[in-house]
Amino acid sequence: MKGFYNGLKEVWGPKKKGPVHLKSTDRMETFSDSKRVVARWSEHFQKLLNVPGDIDHEALDNIPQRVTKISLDEIPTMAELARAIPGLKDGKAPGRDGIPAESADLFNVAHFRVKTKTTRILMRELLFADDSALVAHSAEEMQKIVDAFSDASKKFGLKINIKKTEVLN
Repeated sequence: MKGFYNGLKEVWGPKKKGPVHLKSTDRMETFSDSKRVVARWSEHFQKLLNVPGDIDHEALDNIPQRVTKISLDEIPTMAELARAIPGLKDGKAPGRDGIPAESADLFNVAHFRVKTKTTRILMRELLFADDSALVAHSAEEMQKIVDAFSDASKKFGLKINIKKTEVLN
C-alpha cells in the first residue's frame, strides 16, 4: 500500500490544501463557501451529464469481447479462502488488479459468512451499476477530467443521474 501512495504522490505532487474557488455559471462571481461550491458542481454536472445522446454502435462494436467464465460466478468456499490468504505475500500484488496482499488481512471470514446471501443479490445488481469516481486537486484539473469523461460518455450514450452524484471535499 505504501508504494501505491508514494506513486500517487509522485504523479500528482504534494496535496494542496486551502479553499476551492469556483466561478458562477455566468463567470461573473467567484465563491469558496462549501454550500455554494457543492451547489455549483451539482449545477455543472446536471448540465453536462444529463443530456440526451445516441449510442455510437461502431464504438460498441470495437470493444473486444471475452468468453464468459461461468465458474467465476461461484462464491469461494471457506476452505478456498483459508488456503489462499496465508499464501499471499506482503507487498506483492497477486494479479493484474493491483490489490496488495496485505489488504487480505482486513478480510473478516465471519463477516463473509453472514453476508453471503446479500452478496449474491448485490452482485446481480452490480451488472447494471456504472459507478465512476473523479479525483482532482484543483477545479481546473477537475474540469479537464469532467470534459474528457463527458466526451467518452457521449460516444456510448451514457446518461448520468445527477441526483445520485456526490461531491466530496
